Amino acid sequence: MNRLLVALLLCFFSVGTYGLQNCELPARLVETLQANHYNPKELNDSLSSSIYEHFIRLLDPDAIVFSYGDIQKLNRLKDQIDDDVRTKECFVYEEVLSAYKAKLSKIIDHIKLCKLSDLSKYDTYEFTIPAKKEFPEDAIEIVNLQLKAGYFHRIQSKTASTDDSDFFNEAKEQVLCKYTRMLSPEEGLDQKVLSAYLNAIALAFDPHSQYMTEHDREQIAFALDTEAQGFGFTVSRNLVHELEVNTVIPGSPAWQDESIHEGDILLAVKADEVHLDLECMDVEEVNMILLQSPYETIKLRLKQSDQIKNIELRRSRLNQYGNTLKAFIVNGQKRFAYISIPSFYTSFDDPRYIKGLADDLAKELLNLKSENIDGLILDVRSNGGGSMAEAIKLLGLFIDEGVLFTIENSKKEVSTIKDPNRGVAYDGPLLVMINEASASASEVFAATIQDWGRGIIAGSKSYGKSTSQLILPVAHSKGHYLKVTTEAMHRITGSSYQGRGVIPDITLENILENFVHGESATPNYLRLSGHSAVVVNKSFLPINQLKEKSSARLSQTNQYASIKKMNNDLKKGKTFTIHMNKGTYESDMESLQTWFTQLEGITGLQHQQFELEIPEYSEFDISIDEVLSTDYKKAQETLKQDFYLWESYNILADYIEITN
Repeated sequence: MNRLLVALLLCFFSVGTYGLQNCELPARLVETLQANHYNPKELNDSLSSSIYEHFIRLLDPDAIVFSYGDIQKLNRLKDQIDDDVRTKECFVYEEVLSAYKAKLSKIIDHIKLCKLSDLSKYDTYEFTIPAKKEFPEDAIEIVNLQLKAGYFHRIQSKTASTDDSDFFNEAKEQVLCKYTRMLSPEEGLDQKVLSAYLNAIALAFDPHSQYMTEHDREQIAFALDTEAQGFGFTVSRNLVHELEVNTVIPGSPAWQDESIHEGDILLAVKADEVHLDLECMDVEEVNMILLQSPYETIKLRLKQSDQIKNIELRRSRLNQYGNTLKAFIVNGQKRFAYISIPSFYTSFDDPRYIKGLADDLAKELLNLKSENIDGLILDVRSNGGGSMAEAIKLLGLFIDEGVLFTIENSKKEVSTIKDPNRGVAYDGPLLVMINEASASASEVFAATIQDWGRGIIAGSKSYGKSTSQLILPVAHSKGHYLKVTTEAMHRITGSSYQGRGVIPDITLENILENFVHGESATPNYLRLSGHSAVVVNKSFLPINQLKEKSSARLSQTNQYASIKKMNNDLKKGKTFTIHMNKGTYESDMESLQTWFTQLEGITGLQHQQFELEIPEYSEFDISIDEVLSTDYKKAQETLKQDFYLWESYNILADYIEITN
């Protein structure tokens, strides 16, 4: 029986699950991408291979299902996806689905039969930070290590009446649950694999094109909005795999209850009448329920120190103060304003798009005139972007009329983006803080400020994303969408920060560079060629003198030496070995926790150079709002010890001294 006939039969007999219409969907995605993408790709073996690589990684991102040998067998499918798309067949999809299903079933059978005595040879667990996710020689070995590690995690909290076999059974249940959910996800295995396949097609064009459902579209709006319905706290997995509360949103039901605190351990959740299996759920899945919940009420069981508490919360609207700007006065020998910008947020409910970041910052700058500031520090560190319209309006607050940047579409037509309004809201000394996680709209803002010489850029190089996307319906399909890269942005210098990031005027090393690898580390990121420069009246900044002063100061700072040493260790890869025996396991885990504590606190700096104060014009409003007051106080404590804010303050003070 030839391959075409097999594929046709597979499509015919899978109508009830994958569906004949879905065998056509990949072709419709490719059609939509080729018609709208900034750099459309030809459907050939090269694109097929890229789709295949993404497909496998999306299904097994942590390399805990497939082994190296499994991947070698599947590699025969690499150059067949383009044939499937052309003929609207399901052959590659069915082959990968079958292999994935069979491997998960094999792993689950192994877990069910596994006994503690079978794991006696697994006495050490070794891992490297940052993690290296390579397919193992034998995926069962990874499972066995998970079982043994889970067993020893539980021994840490052992009580006199608990038998070791109970701990092992609990570990088995947890690992079994994780793999069972992978095999039988809520949306169905066929749909899960289909979504991975469709996403792989989009990602093969570039890292920011994405297949989307209606739910995905809603999540984008949620991320850029400042209000949502939920319970108001988030969790993360600690070193012993417990769900630990890491954030309580001020003003939320969790905050108002006053019974939930950072560091509490979440043991159980009953949402309406549904008992959630926390051992099985991903952290992202748990947090989505806590932040944007379909449930009206949740009943929680929490462990606080040695006490167990039962708490009930009712869902309500969350004001996400963490997603809006905050302003402080940095008061030392010089008096600066500091404003953090966590995202380029906007209100999609406002048809005129007046409500948003630019409007908030304009009001803040107007109020700051009464504070007699010597300079302004804007912080877009770890700001992943958001609304490009907000970025353009924000630039207009600092740059008088003129070209901000250029945009090129798939037809290679170039448009200039100009400041739509004459005049500025602030014309004094300015410094912008960036890091590796500053991306997209943040980079547009920082690059344009730099190109005009309007302010100093300090920190570490940014992410390197110089493309913009549109959400479009998939051709001839209902309920299917694509986020498609349609345009590329160029600086007025003619160059692009795509792949290389915005290079700060003054570079400050950051440990984040070992964990956020930027656009250039993503497969098949777009390479952009240069354009003709746009001539603008650029202001002169004494960058070389500022670099010299900063370098001399940092060379005398122990904190910066510690950051550089930690960076060197992480670049090589920090390897830890956990001995899974009762004599040394606990001390190994304590050493690991000590290292993580050191890592988290490495940018903390005790100093007396300045005080961080709430602006006088905000004091009353914040003082009468308990929610805002708590939020500001927490930010104040963190920023007061922020090494990078300390150095940014010094750099801006140096600038004023030099120019005066």
